[in-house]
Amino acid sequence: MAHLHYTTVPCLVCPPLEVTWGCLQAVGDALSGVLMVEAALRRRQWGLEQWGQLYQDLPSRQSKVLVADRGVISTINAETQVAAPAGLQALIDQAVAGNVFYPILYLTVSGVEPVVSCR
Repeated sequence: MAHLHYTTVPCLVCPPLEVTWGCLQAVGDALSGVLMVEAALRRRQWGLEQWGQLYQDLPSRQSKVLVADRGVISTINAETQVAAPAGLQALIDQAVAGNVFYPILYLTVSGVEPVVSCR
């Protein structure tokens, strides 16, 4: 720790930072991400306002459905698809087809309660 180097980094994305080079890896990774965003914004000659206009926040909701036996439902692909019971994934696909507000539906089987979370 005897060879710490302090510098101030001007940045569009955040207030000026005093950076200690030789800090924790997680902090270094976070700063790398911030600086990458900064570089991308400068290359496009964008400010934070233009960057913010790229993202449209869509509504999200989660609900729980009480089920008699949560063991009947199994999921695959990191809980993004229902493997059993047969036909349930097709019903989900049909329900979300063409829906711009809720284009994705995931089922998560609770490990403790007799419920399935729908999000």
